[in-house]
Amino acid sequence: VMIVEDTNGCVFGAYASAKYKSGKYFYGTGETFLFSFKDQLCIQIHKATMINEHFIFSDHQSIGFGGGEEGFGLYIEADFSRGKSVKSETFSNEPLSLGENFVIKGFEVWGLDKIQQHFVIIDYISA
Repeated sequence: VMIVEDTNGCVFGAYASAKYKSGKYFYGTGETFLFSFKDQLCIQIHKATMINEHFIFSDHQSIGFGGGEEGFGLYIEADFSRGKSVKSETFSNEPLSLGENFVIKGFEVWGLDKIQQHFVIIDYISA
């Protein structure tokens, strides 16, 4: 689970259906989704439309979720300082921040693994 807070106070992120890896191709499954918090009590989920399979893309320069002609539903630069969010065909989301481009104030990634019917944290990164 990736959670981003930008300098506008917007909080949003993604659930990745696969472990992150560096490569030239999209990966993951339709279980991947984007989300955004509209206020402290309301979360908006953007599920995969299955129009394409552009679920997750990652290399040494970026991490991206969703895709289409306009770009990524959520894109994070390698240094985790900036990102971009546009409407994607994969998730049919509107931009997750106030505008397309945003500056990251906080960034967390939580890795989960299912072991004997219990979920345990296997990795945690915070910036």
